[in-house]
Amino acid sequence: MMMAGTLARFSVGILSYYRYHINTANLEGLNTKIKAMIRRAYGFRNMNNFIRMILANKEFNPLTLLAPAPG
Repeated sequence: MMMAGTLARFSVGILSYYRYHINTANLEGLNTKIKAMIRRAYGFRNMNNFIRMILANKEFNPLTLLAPAPG
């Protein structure tokens, strides 16, 4: 019964994934990278330098954040 309740609660998200093949994996990965940058950025004097560090990251591409999953 617990599994049925869980499936009922998350059914919209589960069905949406199979319909549109979009997930949050790219966004979660980017969030992890930004958190690592935050740990390295202690001592920055202003937020602009931190933002520049994020944008200078070679793996950061905002155009791919909501790209459909391959397959």
